Amino acid sequence: MNLYETQHKIIFRLSALGDLVLTTGIMEFWAKKYGWTFTVITKKQYAAPLESNPHITEIISLDKDDLGDIAWIVKAGEIATRYAGCELIDLHSTLRSRILAIRWRGPVSRYKKLSVERRLFKLTRSESLEKKLEDTRVTVRDASAIEKELPDSKELLPRIYLTGAEKSEASSLRNDQNLDKNFIALHPYATHPDKSWPRDYWLDLIKKLDDKSIKNIIPGHGPLKINWDEAANDQIRYLTLLRDDIRTNISTDADLTAAMESIGLNETAKWQMFSHYHKRNISYIFAELEWE
Repeated sequence: MNLYETQHKIIFRLSALGDLVLTTGIMEFWAKKYGWTFTVITKKQYAAPLESNPHITEIISLDKDDLGDIAWIVKAGEIATRYAGCELIDLHSTLRSRILAIRWRGPVSRYKKLSVERRLFKLTRSESLEKKLEDTRVTVRDASAIEKELPDSKELLPRIYLTGAEKSEASSLRNDQNLDKNFIALHPYATHPDKSWPRDYWLDLIKKLDDKSIKNIIPGHGPLKINWDEAANDQIRYLTLLRDDIRTNISTDADLTAAMESIGLNETAKWQMFSHYHKRNISYIFAELEWE
């Protein structure tokens, strides 16, 4: 086995974007500790934040056609053959990663996903499980694929390496928006319902930002420059309406389908992505309030 085979590792993490970015912390840690380099297997749409990472020599970007049932079995065999002898580090632990592991021609390591603990906590809200999950953050669980003694999460902070053009663009944006060096970028959003914030957290966040006299806000969708007071008031109105109307809906024993067909329809013209997200928002909030 040559040096490339022993010092070069294959990382598997298909999605989502936030979880993939978090893997950069453990790769940074392993690169410094062991001198490893990496090939990363991920979905094509999430590859960009990895492109300038000096520890990554190759990104295997998979599209939808690669991930079909038979197509993935074939693709997994091709990747396994190409990297025969290298260690596969599975940081996703899904059916696809296990298919790849079956076909792999070398050692396979897998992180401790704690799926059972997470599901039990969701059902029981056990304090002991809560502490265990809080003590083993995602980055620490990633480290468990290799490390017997788990490092502190502070040693595993994600790192995105920007190109010169990206740094220049960021500098121009900061100057255009009059942002000082201490500005904070906040993105408290998750696509998975179990990871998303409860609706009251959003309302509390808006109030705290308002109390801080925030001057600039750059939304994920829509125009770059917006009026903060107007945007905050719109968001508060919308979330409060959903919370109050869904709570009333539940008190009358109406079901989720009825809520989706009746609540908040007067907001349709006020939000660009209403048709994409409104029913999903109702579903999330309904699930929270149903157990009050």
